[in-house]
Amino acid sequence: MLKSIIYKLIFSIYLVFNKEQLKVGRNSYVRKTKFSKKVSVNNNSIVACCDIGKYTYIGTGCELTNVKIGHYCSLASNIKIASGEHPTKTYVSTHPGFYLPEHPLVKWLNPNIYSGVPFQDMKFVEETDYVVVVGSDVWIGANVTILNGVTIGDGAIIAAGAVVTKNVKPFHIVGGVPAKEIRKRFSDTEINYLNILKWWEKDDAWVKANRELFSDISKLISNIQLE
Repeated sequence: MLKSIIYKLIFSIYLVFNKEQLKVGRNSYVRKTKFSKKVSVNNNSIVACCDIGKYTYIGTGCELTNVKIGHYCSLASNIKIASGEHPTKTYVSTHPGFYLPEHPLVKWLNPNIYSGVPFQDMKFVEETDYVVVVGSDVWIGANVTILNGVTIGDGAIIAAGAVVTKNVKPFHIVGGVPAKEIRKRFSDTEINYLNILKWWEKDDAWVKANRELFSDISKLISNIQLE
């Protein structure tokens, strides 16, 4: 209890002196999260154990835990990262008391003698400690649910209300329940160009100098040569 109070006090002081770098709305809970500059978390959201890139904003009522999000991402309201799964085959019950020996509610299993088939309730993205990784320049619509173990590529768009169960390719649009590919945002040549350019990793001066080219992908390609 005391530790929680101290953390909230420290975080409140941090917000006072860094209000231009991080904005947190009313009734939002933020804990153990790394923020790049100019990030916004709207009201009634939970952001815990995450890594959030620059100029990314998070809408109202979002729940994000163990998520890595890139730069310039746009997250609408009520986006949920569904951490944890339950068995649907073999196991008689879906209750975690039958596959997690240390479950806090029921301790039916003795971890020293347990011989059941191991069930991994959490899926982590390869080579990270995050359950979901979202690339840069990603737009996620309202009321989207993303299951753990999913990677969303740079420049992707997730349509409102989608349930994302599989990886999403860079610069692709998906939607539906479960989410399926709708179309590509650009041609293969244009996508390859953007994947190499990675404009979201450029400094602010570069983006400001070239911002007028962002209204037309063909203008950007014509004026900015790849190194």
